[in-house]
Amino acid sequence: MREPFALVISVDMPFVTPAVAWMLADHLPGDPDAVVPRWGNGFIEPTLAIYKVAPAISRIEEMLVARQYQLVELVKGLKVVVHLPIEQLKRVDPGLASIVNVNSELDLDLARQIYEGRAGKA
Repeated sequence: MREPFALVISVDMPFVTPAVAWMLADHLPGDPDAVVPRWGNGFIEPTLAIYKVAPAISRIEEMLVARQYQLVELVKGLKVVVHLPIEQLKRVDPGLASIVNVNSELDLDLARQIYEGRAGKA
């Protein structure tokens, strides 16, 4: 049996917590094609989102044919998208560690600081 929704978390986002995932899932009633965090300036976080599998696969297939590889295009091509304001994520992740991407040495240093801060609280 195929699940109707998939939680997508980028491999370079090491601090996503179950509370963040549940907050995204709380917006699934209404049967959207996606639930995606969005910043006040309109920038979205498509690598930390929940997608309805069938429409996402259809859109990804279209994108591959068109040689469009940016996940932003996936979100733009879906019909019903719930944009979760980043401010709401702060309720369960005040420092927004869940959206930290580790793509550079500088990012890795930040990730170490976050990890050490959490380890010190345990």
